[in-house]
Amino acid sequence: KEAAPVRSIRLPQFRVEGGRAELERIRGEADGAALRERLHDPAIHRRLMPRGEIAAILHDRLEQVRFETVGTEHMAGARANLCKAHQARIGGAAAPTEGSLDTTVADIIDCYARQQLMGLEPTSQQLKQMEGWRDWLDQKVKNELPDLSASMADQAGFARQVHEMLRHLGPKTHLLAVCQP
Repeated sequence: KEAAPVRSIRLPQFRVEGGRAELERIRGEADGAALRERLHDPAIHRRLMPRGEIAAILHDRLEQVRFETVGTEHMAGARANLCKAHQARIGGAAAPTEGSLDTTVADIIDCYARQQLMGLEPTSQQLKQMEGWRDWLDQKVKNELPDLSASMADQAGFARQVHEMLRHLGPKTHLLAVCQP
């Protein structure tokens, strides 16, 4: 009987000078990669990828939130590791101005979705970044989260809900997306 092919996951190199925080980040990256391998179908993801750079970035980010949420439902340690990795990854984002949102909107929605859907507490820096977006998030994004949450177990259904959310956010946010056939 033939053995199943061995699959490997590449992780960032551990930097000793990073200490415990670096170890927690690497653990989170490993847990995230394992959950992606187990709960994410790349073919479905590609087929339902929206057009538009920012829409595609947001689609990727929310899919990651989906499989991390589903995969850590009963694994508090893995969830804590993912939180540390996310906190290490997130970059700075400026508050929105009318008609000039850019890819940082994906960072902000990602952080907000992690807070609302996964229960992950943002760092003080992330809270400060989100504060400039709070009204927009509460007006535009918060109402979309129950539908996203309800479809977490079904990758294709979740992707369709992301498309609905993108349509509801509207063209002023530069996120309007059309599903590819």
